[in-house]
Amino acid sequence: MLGALHDDPYEEEKYARLEGIPPKPFDGNHAETEFFLSNFSRFMTLNRRSTIAKDPFMKCAYFLSLIEGGTMKGWVAGMNEWLEEVQDDPSELPPYMTAWQVMKAEFKKSFVNYSSKEKAYGDLSNLKMTSGGVDEYIADFTCLAREAGIYRDDTNNLRMFARGLPKGLCDDIMKNDDPDTFEEWTKAAQNRQHIFMKQKSIHTNYGGPAQSQGQQ
Repeated sequence: MLGALHDDPYEEEKYARLEGIPPKPFDGNHAETEFFLSNFSRFMTLNRRSTIAKDPFMKCAYFLSLIEGGTMKGWVAGMNEWLEEVQDDPSELPPYMTAWQVMKAEFKKSFVNYSSKEKAYGDLSNLKMTSGGVDEYIADFTCLAREAGIYRDDTNNLRMFARGLPKGLCDDIMKNDDPDTFEEWTKAAQNRQHIFMKQKSIHTNYGGPAQSQGQQ
């Protein structure tokens, strides 16, 4: 009885279907590259048990079917030809890489919006912590760093993060915490800002009746 359940052709058919709303086709707009890839990845995760999601070659073929537009025809044709070649001879694939991993890397290399990365890096260089607080600054820095494609633990990028903090807070962190990684910097900034806010709250009571009596 159990064996019959496992051999049920309906189960195989169910896992072969795709569910949900497919990603909107990519038309060559470089600014939409990361968004398109994110949507495709989410759609494949939703359908992770499907035949298409589990088979790298089928996944590549489905991915190419979602790319359209006159400017894309050459790239799609080239990748279709490459896909046929590696399907016939998988040894053509780089070591330890699947056809899908290679195609994804080639797509990003060809269509990522480099001007967008440059803009994100420029915004990152000018980012400063404002009255919004340290948490908002960290979130903004993290988001822009991801868009710019930088390694946050790089020494120059850590300095960029530090320069965006108020000078007093930065000096306090350097003096008391001496952080070496982005995570250490963010935790120190949050902790020092928390201490500062507690001190500020206490100091607002200085000069009040109770404090005046205590100083007499």
